Amino acid sequence: STIGFQAGDAILLQSATNGVEYGLVLSVTSSTVMVVANETDQANEVGKITKLPTVLTTTSTTGTLDQDGTVAASVMVSTKGFQVGDIVLVYDATDGVELGVVLTIDSTTAMKIGTNSDLTAAVTRITKLASGATSAATTGTLDQDGTVAASVMTSTAGFAVGDAVVAYNTTDGAQFGMVISIDSSTAMKVAVEADMTAAVTRITKLSTFSTTTGSAGVPLVGGVATTVSSSAGF
Repeated sequence: STIGFQAGDAILLQSATNGVEYGLVLSVTSSTVMVVANETDQANEVGKITKLPTVLTTTSTTGTLDQDGTVAASVMVSTKGFQVGDIVLVYDATDGVELGVVLTIDSTTAMKIGTNSDLTAAVTRITKLASGATSAATTGTLDQDGTVAASVMTSTAGFAVGDAVVAYNTTDGAQFGMVISIDSSTAMKVAVEADMTAAVTRITKLSTFSTTTGSAGVPLVGGVATTVSSSAGF
């Protein structure tokens, strides 16, 4: 059923070959069919589609976004409801769906967004995910194992261990991460998808509900049972 889904919704898609990818709903054509765009072409039938907490969505007609956030999505319906630090998913028909972070609000119809990689075509859809605390950061080249602290942040207030976040710098773009430890009021350790090569300039919390620690089971693209301290809340 497509009940509860609408154009612009942020989603996660799962397949046995590609694992889990994020995507956007482009249109809902019937009670059982919807058009969906994602990161990469799927090699197998999608097994599950889950809607992420989506705050708002807007269409855009110009702005070929890039990692360093220098290009404005300059003709949008409206920037109302967006703010600096917001986590977004952006879409164009050539590059698919990319993760991004709002860097500046330039006007009522234009904002600059730093994306996970340089896009090659004008963005046609921008969707805001439910975001929590956000902070500017000036040092800390984050890595996969979470051993490097983003050591000079405005504040770690509102962040907690286990929080899902998006970290951004102009070289590596936007990456999903997780808070490993809160070291002080201005420093925390964050593990990211891939080692970053430059200091992070923005970290934003993605609104999530439950967190737990794992002790056994190596997750696979097709899914595998994983032993955790508690499955309550999942």
